[in-house]
Amino acid sequence: MEEEIEYLPNGLPKNYNTMVMPGVPDGSDPANPVRIYADGVFDMYHIGHAKVLEQAKKLFKHCYLIVGVSGDKETIEKKGKIVMNEYERVEILKHCKWVDEVILPCPWIITVPFLTEHNIHYVAHDDEPYGSAGAKDIYYDVKRLGMFRATQRTDGISTSDIILRIIKDYDMYVERSLDRGFKRQDIGISAIKAFRIKLNSKILEFKQKIIQ
Repeated sequence: MEEEIEYLPNGLPKNYNTMVMPGVPDGSDPANPVRIYADGVFDMYHIGHAKVLEQAKKLFKHCYLIVGVSGDKETIEKKGKIVMNEYERVEILKHCKWVDEVILPCPWIITVPFLTEHNIHYVAHDDEPYGSAGAKDIYYDVKRLGMFRATQRTDGISTSDIILRIIKDYDMYVERSLDRGFKRQDIGISAIKAFRIKLNSKILEFKQKIIQ
């Protein structure tokens, strides 16, 4: 008699994160590894990205990690402007020791045909619903099928966090770039803006000398 599946209010099996797919390797055989898929934009690659990929790679003893990278066109359409182009983002991932294969571009919303085509057994991502492209959670179908494994985000570090750090010290980074020989046109600021930043820096330097 088959065990009755208990469902959550959102329609997902209660044990969707630990369900074992029939016929899927268990990771004990190095010649038949579990094929894990993790996807993302991976803009401004940082330690949070690396830790997620490490977690995905270590979900099973023997695991083949496939990483999907969203293409420039679709990423800009769905999320807005990015810092690094798709070639840069892919090349960084190819140099990550946890990654075995990179797919570019990857689908924004994972479909069963895509998983079947690449013989993917499980999808790894953090457990929070990821709403995009009109879907409340683009990983919902994967979770419903029991093909999902949760990873943990690294608190305090994300692409948005890094950008915020730069914004908070914007004037300092502009001044540093000017001092290193970049022209204001390269940075995209007016002559008045460049003068104001330089002037404020001199005033701050003068105040610090007085305090000392």
